Amino acid sequence: MAKKFKIDSVHYEFCFTSKIVKGKYSQDEMEIISTFWSNWADFPLGYDIDHQTIGFEPNDGCCYVDSIDELVPPMLTPADKQRLIAEIKKHLIKL
Repeated sequence: MAKKFKIDSVHYEFCFTSKIVKGKYSQDEMEIISTFWSNWADFPLGYDIDHQTIGFEPNDGCCYVDSIDELVPPMLTPADKQRLIAEIKKHLIKL
């Protein structure tokens, strides 16, 4: 089944700025958040066992999802989630 949205992996990566993610997170939490977005933005689909469904499409460099929520780290504060979703929507393309 085809995905509903796509976003260029570079645009997605640059949504994670200090203007968007403002919450106070521990070093461990920041590492988890960084790993979360890195899995989407830095690895092509099929790169390894962990990137069978998460990662960018190597042919066009885009991440394909059914829901914006797939691109949002669950450990973000509600305010950070709201800002991140708003920023992602600026670059998201509905298919």
